[in-house]
Amino acid sequence: MPAPFIVTGTTIAFATSSFVAKLLNIGPSQERPDVETSTCSTVADHTSLPGKLVKRTADIEIEYDPAGNPPIDQDAEVITITWSDSAATPWTATGFMTNFSATGALEERATATATIVYTGAPSAGW
Repeated sequence: MPAPFIVTGTTIAFATSSFVAKLLNIGPSQERPDVETSTCSTVADHTSLPGKLVKRTADIEIEYDPAGNPPIDQDAEVITITWSDSAATPWTATGFMTNFSATGALEERATATATIVYTGAPSAGW
């Protein structure tokens, strides 16, 4: 059985805005819709086909620096996720931030969550 993958050391880089994010948590996901094919004459279970478009997103939690400027209002840019495993191929794709929410508590470090939506086909690794 292979050893568990440890994400410590994984980085994310924003090419155009140069936004710097110290990752605390990352959750890439992919979603593919189904296309309903049932008709009024369908008498058993619903039928469907796999959709052709895949939506790729990444939810990230970062250490928040108020001096940083999250690219929430910027155009799409190249975003690269480099996993801590040095042998891994970086995940590179064009994407943009769709939400950004910062929080901080007394005597705690400030953090933020954000969602990145990718456009088009990403590099190898997805």
